[in-house]
Amino acid sequence: MRIIEDLQVPRDSNEVLIGVYLTSLTNKMRIAAEEARIHLQGSQRRQKDHYDRLAHGSPYEVGDIVWLRNYSVAQGMPS
Repeated sequence: MRIIEDLQVPRDSNEVLIGVYLTSLTNKMRIAAEEARIHLQGSQRRQKDHYDRLAHGSPYEVGDIVWLRNYSVAQGMPS
């Protein structure tokens, strides 16, 4: 709220500088967020490519002989 004396005295140049600063800061933050998004997308793509290169399918195929674990405890054996 401005009083009558404020109308007679010229405005402080800091008020103008604050507006310029806020505009500049907003633009810098927007650019930083966009740069971070771009780098994160690239990093995610590289991690996915690396995983896909090293990941192998199922090591078993139909008809393979495998060991089967029997989780039931034989009678007379401690559990």
